[in-house]
Amino acid sequence: MLGIVLSVILFVVLSTGAQGISNNPCSPCHPIPYGDFDQYLDILEIDSRTQIPTSINKDETLTISLAIENKGNPGIYETISSVSLQLNSKYDYFSVNSETYYIGDMPLGKEFAEWQITGRSDGYDTILIRATGINEHGFSQFSDSYSVPITVGSPTSSPTPTPTPTISPIPPQTTPPTSTPKPTVTPTPTPTPEPTSTPTPEPTNSPSPLTSPTQTPLATPTPEPSTFPNIFKIMLIIAAATIMAILVYFRNNIIKKKRMENHNR
Repeated sequence: MLGIVLSVILFVVLSTGAQGISNNPCSPCHPIPYGDFDQYLDILEIDSRTQIPTSINKDETLTISLAIENKGNPGIYETISSVSLQLNSKYDYFSVNSETYYIGDMPLGKEFAEWQITGRSDGYDTILIRATGINEHGFSQFSDSYSVPITVGSPTSSPTPTPTPTISPIPPQTTPPTSTPKPTVTPTPTPTPEPTSTPTPEPTNSPSPLTSPTQTPLATPTPEPSTFPNIFKIMLIIAAATIMAILVYFRNNIIKKKRMENHNR
């Protein structure tokens, strides 16, 4: 219980601030014994020019101002280029006139950015601010962020950030019971007595091969057509013989007539 209370307190403290400062991209190439170069892009949460409201009415317009600093010991490559800051609403309860504030080239020292926000509807929201830039020496990239909770109008519900820290430790405790349903006798649906229905008398229909006596092609009287040409041949032979006999007959008669004529002479 004490751990949960401490985590809630830590969450509330951190939710009103940023990541603190950007990374130091000089360190990989210039460690401390060799040059001791460092450079940071830092959103100044505590500065006389940093003015961020924590509440706003519906349809009210307020100005947000923010200080940012290029600091460190970068040597001769001190300028951070393409510096820009972006301000957004996390839950869309307020609007921003222009979300991106562009600074451009930024030497060592401070710069300032301004936005105007307008309340849209009642609710608990969070102002999200992010600063980015690049040092062209090694194309080193810088990034810093900052977030501030803000109340818009007169919301009736409690702030949304409060339940978030308490819920995070709960899910790991719920995971072990989820393993218990695993031994739910899932193999129970394996009552495979269904295959007992497999000896269905369907295979007994196999006597269908009895119909195989369709071997009628064995009785194919295909040789019958062969007898026709034989009969035709015989008929042709008989006709030819008959014609020959007739021709012989007429020939003999002609010969006889000629002999009789010769004899009469």
